[in-house]
Amino acid sequence: FLTTFTHRDMGWPQGIALHRDNIYVTNSVTHAVFHFKMEQQIRHVATFGRGEGSSDEQLNYPKGITVSTDGDVYVADCFNHRIKILDPSLRFKKTKSIEKLETKSIEKLVKTHFFNRRFNPIS
Repeated sequence: FLTTFTHRDMGWPQGIALHRDNIYVTNSVTHAVFHFKMEQQIRHVATFGRGEGSSDEQLNYPKGITVSTDGDVYVADCFNHRIKILDPSLRFKKTKSIEKLETKSIEKLVKTHFFNRRFNPIS
């Protein structure tokens, strides 16, 4: 159970990804990603997102999330039309814009980055 986190902190969770003993949750209301660690209890480790916006440290309605086998966290930053890539501690690494991609390119991006063998969201 969560000892220091309330339903108000979580707001409106949209996506969840598991990687080893880590849980990552996107929150569309607070425009954030939460990182929890499963130990004897589940504890909150880190939060990424400094409010709604489009800077490197901000998200705008994050939804989908997955984790690569090397631990990088990929977040669908919906209203900014991009994929945000974070390290396992939720520090910003880079952004992949999908705003100018055609539908076929978006499908290819999703298939290669979210559904290939490199990713295992529940390992």
